[in-house]
Amino acid sequence: MGLRLADHVEEGTCRALYECPFGRHDKPGGGEDWMDYAPPTGESARVKARELIGRIEKTLKRTGGRSAPTIGDFYEQLAVENQDLHHKAPTPDDFGHYLAMEALGSGVSWSDDHPDHGLEVPLVSFSDYDI
Repeated sequence: MGLRLADHVEEGTCRALYECPFGRHDKPGGGEDWMDYAPPTGESARVKARELIGRIEKTLKRTGGRSAPTIGDFYEQLAVENQDLHHKAPTPDDFGHYLAMEALGSGVSWSDDHPDHGLEVPLVSFSDYDI
C-alpha cells in the first residue's frame, strides 16, 4: 500500500525540520543544495513533526471552518481550491515542508507559492539532528 497524503505531508515536515539544524552546522561544498546533502532524516525530527501535525490537526478540529479531520484531508482541499492561484503545482511533501519552515519561523511559508491556507501554525523549536 502506498503512502497516504497525510504520510507525505508528515515526511515533508520531518525532512524540513531535520534539514534546518543540519544546514546550520554542516554546510555542503559550493554549488550543492544542503537539503540534498543532509543524511537520512533522524527519528527526533519524526517525533517533532508528528507533534507539530498533531497540534495543527487539533486546531483544525476546533475551528470547524473546514471539514478536515486530518492534515492530509486539509492538504487535499487546499490543492484543489483556487487552482489558478498556485504559482507551482502543489504536492503534499511541499505542504509539509512549508508547514515546518513556517513553524520554525524561517520566513518562508506555503503562501509564498500557493493560496494562503489560513492556518495558525504554531511556532516550534527544533535544533536536534541525530546522525
